[in-house]
Amino acid sequence: VYGVHVMARYDVLADELGDTVTAAAETLADTVLPVMISGVTTVIGFAALLVSPQPAIREFASYSILGVSAMSLVAVTGVPALLACLPLPRKADAGVPASLPARVSRSISRTIERFLAIVADFATTHPTPILVTWTLLTLASAAAIPSIVVDTDYLSFFDARSDVRRDFATTSDRLVGAVPIYLTIAGPGEGAFREPANVEALERLQHSIDRVPGVSATLSIVDLLAVLHRAVERDDPVYETVPTTRKEIADLLFLIPKNKLRRFANANHSRVNLLVRTAVTGSAEVAALRQRLQDAVVKADLPAGLTATITGNTIVFTQASDGIAGNQLMSMALTAATILILVTTSFRSLRTGLVSMAPNVAPVVVFFGLLGAGLADLSLPTSLIGSVALGIAIDDTAHFIVNYRRLRDGGLTPAEAAATGMRELGTPIVTTSLMLTSGYLVLMLSGFATLRQFGWLSALTIQICLWGDLLMLPALLTRVRV
Repeated sequence: VYGVHVMARYDVLADELGDTVTAAAETLADTVLPVMISGVTTVIGFAALLVSPQPAIREFASYSILGVSAMSLVAVTGVPALLACLPLPRKADAGVPASLPARVSRSISRTIERFLAIVADFATTHPTPILVTWTLLTLASAAAIPSIVVDTDYLSFFDARSDVRRDFATTSDRLVGAVPIYLTIAGPGEGAFREPANVEALERLQHSIDRVPGVSATLSIVDLLAVLHRAVERDDPVYETVPTTRKEIADLLFLIPKNKLRRFANANHSRVNLLVRTAVTGSAEVAALRQRLQDAVVKADLPAGLTATITGNTIVFTQASDGIAGNQLMSMALTAATILILVTTSFRSLRTGLVSMAPNVAPVVVFFGLLGAGLADLSLPTSLIGSVALGIAIDDTAHFIVNYRRLRDGGLTPAEAAATGMRELGTPIVTTSLMLTSGYLVLMLSGFATLRQFGWLSALTIQICLWGDLLMLPALLTRVRV
C-alpha cells in the first residue's frame, strides 16, 4: 500500500522532470512525511493491542508492528533508491497498437478517473449535504453502540460441520454437558465437610442447582458418600444416602481413593467442589448461567462459615475475553487521541489534525454501530478490528492532506485543491483500499470460522473508510477551508 502512493507520485514527477534520480529524490521529499505518518499511526493501532492479557493477541500485535515498521522504512528508502536506478517509464509509441493488457489497464484507469472526477465535483460543490449525512449516520451509529452484544463463543470459532462441533454436540446430547463449571465451597476450617450439617447443606444446594436451566448434571462428594454408604451396607438400596453422623462421614471420606476424591475435596476436607456440567458455550450464556447459579447459592442459605465461589476455566476464559472486548471503546478512544496528537504535531495544526481524524473516526463509529444493530457480536476477534482499521485507514488521508496543502500553497482555493487532489490521488486511494479489502477477504478462504468473520468485517470497515476519504474529506476541506 505504501509503495502504491510512492509510485503514483513518482510517475507524475518522472513525467515532469524527465530524470530518474531527480524524480526519485523529489518523490522521497514529497512522500516521506505521509508515509511515516501512515506507518506510525498503523503502529499505534496495533500497539493498542499490546495491553491485551491474551498472549496470542500480543504476539499478533508485535509481529504486525515489526512488519509495518519494516514496510515504512522500505517505502521511503528502498523504493526511491530502486526507482533512481531504473530507466524512466517508457511511453507508448504513437501509431503502435497497445497490447491487450495495456488496453484493459488503460480502460480501467480511465473509468476510475471519470468516477473520481464525478465524486470530487459532487463533494466540493455539495459539502454541506455530505457532512450532514455523515454526521447523522455517525450519530445514529453512536446511539446503537450501547446495544452491542458482547459475546465470545470459542465453539463458534469452528465450522458447524467440523469434528469439534460434532463431537461437542454428541457429548452433550448422549452423555452430559461437555463444559465443566466448578462451585467451590470453603468451610471455616479442617474437617468442615465431615460435619453432617455442612454435608446436608451441600446436598440441598446440589439438588437446587440440578433444577437450574442450562445445567445438565452435577456431581459432588454427596454422590460418592451415598454410593459408598450403600456399598458398606451390603448394597442395600435403603442406605444410598449421606450418613447422618460425623464419624460415619469421616470414615467414608477416608475410604474414598485419593485420586477419586481429589476432584471434589481437598486433603483436610475443609473445601469441596460441586461440579456443574453444562452445554452452554457463549460468554453471554455462560454469564447468565453463572448468575442463575449465584441465585441458587443465595436461596440455599448455606450455614454460617460456608462461602461459595463459582469458577472454572470456562468462567475465567469468558470473563477475560469479554473484558478485552468490552474495553475496546476505551482502547479506541486512546488510540484516536494518540493519532490525533501525532497528526496535529506533524502538520503543526490542530484544525488539520481534527479534519484528518474525522473521515477515519466516523467510519469506525459506523462499524461499531453496525455491531450494535446486530451485524455481529463484539467478541475477542471482532474487537481487534476497530483500532487496527483506524491505524490503517488514516494512511490515505495523510497522503491526501499533504498533497492538498501543497496545492493550497500553490495558490488554489480549498475547493480547487480538494478536487485536484482527488484527481491526482484518487486512483491510488481507491487502489490501496481495494488492495487492503482483497487482503482481508482472502481470510474468507480460511477453514476457521472466526477468521472468516474477522476478514469480511475488516474488509467492510476499510470500504466504509474509503468512502469517508472520497466524500467526507474533500467536503470538510472545502467547508472548513484548511
